[in-house]
Amino acid sequence: VIAEIVIDILFHLVNKKSTNKTNIKLLDPTCGSGTFLALGLLHNNTNNIRVEGWDSNDACVQGTIQNLNYYFENNTTNWTV
Repeated sequence: VIAEIVIDILFHLVNKKSTNKTNIKLLDPTCGSGTFLALGLLHNNTNNIRVEGWDSNDACVQGTIQNLNYYFENNTTNWTV
């Protein structure tokens, strides 16, 4: 629930404040299982936002990749981990 609230706030701020709405990148430096990245992709109605995640734990990175592949049917167009 907290992640959804944060994503809603971020997207509101991006839409309100951004002057370049065609090339936006959402970065998650501690992606864990990829929840924040997945929510960012789900909110990305216009395909103008690319999400990118990192994690120091390789198991988390692999889990995030598996989760995003599962939820977005191997469509890696708008995300990188």
